[in-house]
Amino acid sequence: MHFHKMQKVMASSNAGRWAGPLDLDGLFIREIRGMTIGIIAYGHIAREIARLASAFGAKIIVCNRDGERKAMGGFHLEGTGDPTSSIPSRYFSTSKASLHEFLGECDVVVNMLPISEQTHHFIGKGELCAMKDNALLVNAGRGETIDTIALIEALESKGLTNGCPGTFKIGGACLDVTDPEPLPDNHVLFSMENVIVTPHCSWASVELYDRVVDVLETNKRKIEAGEGALNALRGKGE
Repeated sequence: MHFHKMQKVMASSNAGRWAGPLDLDGLFIREIRGMTIGIIAYGHIAREIARLASAFGAKIIVCNRDGERKAMGGFHLEGTGDPTSSIPSRYFSTSKASLHEFLGECDVVVNMLPISEQTHHFIGKGELCAMKDNALLVNAGRGETIDTIALIEALESKGLTNGCPGTFKIGGACLDVTDPEPLPDNHVLFSMENVIVTPHCSWASVELYDRVVDVLETNKRKIEAGEGALNALRGKGE
């Protein structure tokens, strides 16, 4: 939506007006093909993002805790994700130097981090400065992992855009999670042309509970056989 300027297109449509070339700045669509999409934290959802983005011709790189390639564990829906971790062309660690190198290569940064003491404000002013000035930041992890005040400042920054890192400026953000959450009415993020906000609903597939039952049935069989459960948070698990 961001790269197709759907905010402007829908604003014109809702006003009952056809959006002309001047409204959309001529040749305006940025294609995913050839972009570098970087994913922070490479769990099950992140691996499906990688599979889908790579199908459109994007180059995938990943930032995880130690920068190592790891096979996927837990419940796996056949035909999805990246079980062998073969899609990313390169892995980076969460050390400051490696993280900033990773961010500087990305046209799109997809944040899938959970919240913890270690990940609170994981993306702050320094990380936003390390990103390209036309990069898109997507957050489908947890809102508190990004410093909202710093994010707004980077989104509001003016000046020439050259597609390079090193300035406190980014091209846009797509936020399914925010801090605070929910955002208060009339929050500045709602009114920014380069921001898309959705109300923490990316999980809300109509197929969700069918898959929950699949996991439960699989784990029932495994536990009855004396094996560890899939996706276990504690106790005996795989």
